[in-house]
Amino acid sequence: MTIQKLLYLDAQSPLPIDLYLQTPGGEIMHAMAIERTMRLMKAPVNTYALYECNSGGALLLAAGTGKRRAFADAIIVVHGIVFDRKPMRELVERVQDSYSDFWRKRARLPESWLPLPLGSIHILPAKEALDYGLIDEIVSR
Repeated sequence: MTIQKLLYLDAQSPLPIDLYLQTPGGEIMHAMAIERTMRLMKAPVNTYALYECNSGGALLLAAGTGKRRAFADAIIVVHGIVFDRKPMRELVERVQDSYSDFWRKRARLPESWLPLPLGSIHILPAKEALDYGLIDEIVSR
């Protein structure tokens, strides 16, 4: 549904689109599909971390093609891909390379974090997210 809405807004106008994120996370492959859609769009997508921005939400925050912002008290969580079923292991291992490539291109995470080991977790306040290049600025109001 998010992809459809972004494509609709992009077709309506080349003006920037604001995407506000408040999420405990979600399927990383869904987030990667939204990220690819954002790259194909003409309109820039500004992303905002309102408060909690975990997992796929952190990926979408960093994927913004316009300004990437977080409120000063936002918490951004970057982690390795998590899976709970054995048949998913092979699929996750294939996605891991794309996931790590995304973080290398869109942020300045410490190289020691990459590839993000399965189950690893890094909790970043907005200031650290800015330092690591996940966002471009902190919103103070």
